[in-house]
Amino acid sequence: MIYKGNARSEAQKTALNDLVVSEMSIVASSNLENLEINKLHQLFQANYLISVGDYKSALHSFYELNNLLEGNKHLWSDPPIYYVLTLEGVLDSLRSLHQYEGMSYFVNQLKKLDTPSLNFNTNVTCLIFLYELFPLLDRGDFVACEELLKSYTESLIKKTQLLSLARNAELSLYLALIQIGLKEPRKAQKALIKILATSKGFTNLPLYRTIRLVNLMIMYELREFELIKIETRTFKRDMKEAGKEYKMEKRILSFVNKPSLPISAVKRRLLWEKMHKDLQHIHHDVYEQQILRLFDFSAWMESKVRKVSLAEVLAHRD
Repeated sequence: MIYKGNARSEAQKTALNDLVVSEMSIVASSNLENLEINKLHQLFQANYLISVGDYKSALHSFYELNNLLEGNKHLWSDPPIYYVLTLEGVLDSLRSLHQYEGMSYFVNQLKKLDTPSLNFNTNVTCLIFLYELFPLLDRGDFVACEELLKSYTESLIKKTQLLSLARNAELSLYLALIQIGLKEPRKAQKALIKILATSKGFTNLPLYRTIRLVNLMIMYELREFELIKIETRTFKRDMKEAGKEYKMEKRILSFVNKPSLPISAVKRRLLWEKMHKDLQHIHHDVYEQQILRLFDFSAWMESKVRKVSLAEVLAHRD
């Protein structure tokens, strides 16, 4: 999940399906009464469902896994890694389904955890911060996002060296998006420098490409169009080599390479109406939802074309 990312096509889904068949054949010959086997089976199934975009089924699987773990606390690992993975899966599914009201209980379960491991505790703190952030970010309340961020300065922002590579990348991505929403592109750029300026493992993460995409948005905000051309060529070459791309990625690349938008309000409205139809199709594509669940990138394009704030656009999303 960390190094391959989610399925982006039917071919990749088929490859995952073959893996599922193999896993099920192993489980069929095992004893599901064994907690360890049952735990790993449920965790595998739930993550598979997330990877193919079936969040409702994934949520059901994570609920079952959570009940299994809650009922057997005496068998938890130390630190409770699988329990945290389960809670993260539940929270991820709830966010993808926009069921924000159901997230509080599971965030509070994370807050109850306390282990001797400073690294583990800091990674859990980051997870708590992110899932307190997402309901605010997804609704465009960037002022509240900033206030929440300030409250985590000591417990998280000053301890990022203790985070895993994947968690560090995720945190940097969302710190940048907060600053974009606050109309602070320089601060957004600064949030990503650590990730983009080093090759220590970050480039192998699927999230790295999304971070590069956000960096292109920041360049657009700063009117750095020559740099955009150079980065776009590299981005397209890497997409071709990887053999997989999102339609939304292509739309962003096309958009940032067109520095001049219509001046008149009428032409801007017509342009957005044309773009909106295309983007609606993308929003209903199950594979495109893999990137859109990270952030609604179409909202950023809408804010630029319509000349309204990103906060306003997100506030009126369903």
